[in-house]
Amino acid sequence: LLYLALSVVAAPLAAQETTPDPRAVQPERPTVATHAHTVAPGYLEIESGIEGDRFAPSRRSYAAPIVIKVGLASHLQLNLATTSYGSAAAIGQGSGLGDASIGVKWRLLDDSRVLGDFAILPAIKLPTGSTQRGTGTGSTDVGITLISSHGIGPVAMDLNAALTRVGSGDGS
Repeated sequence: LLYLALSVVAAPLAAQETTPDPRAVQPERPTVATHAHTVAPGYLEIESGIEGDRFAPSRRSYAAPIVIKVGLASHLQLNLATTSYGSAAAIGQGSGLGDASIGVKWRLLDDSRVLGDFAILPAIKLPTGSTQRGTGTGSTDVGITLISSHGIGPVAMDLNAALTRVGSGDGS
């Protein structure tokens, strides 16, 4: 009887692991970490959060990073990102949108012995924010992030390594 009960409970769980739901959300932490998985083709996800920075007791800054992810193919995802800033006059920052970036996450490997699920994310950041208000850098930057995601029992581990070339202040 116990064996039968465990079989009934385990069967749906095993089926869930073999056929992932394309509508399953792929949450990330904008500007903090990412995983190698991609949004299903034809699906769109919007992520946002609130970030508060304290530079000194009277010097704080608040921002809301926003990422839009669009599934282009089974292993390809378009990322569009920007940050909305609240006024932080104590550090010389005004309100408004920050610089915008565009990138494409391409998952190259699934379940590799060494790299696990592995993806690359090349991106370009454009100087769309205001340097006068302190919401932009004034430079065009390019970068690439290498992403390795592993499942270790019930724990997920995502390793990110990134290289960025920061452009000059004249927008190049």
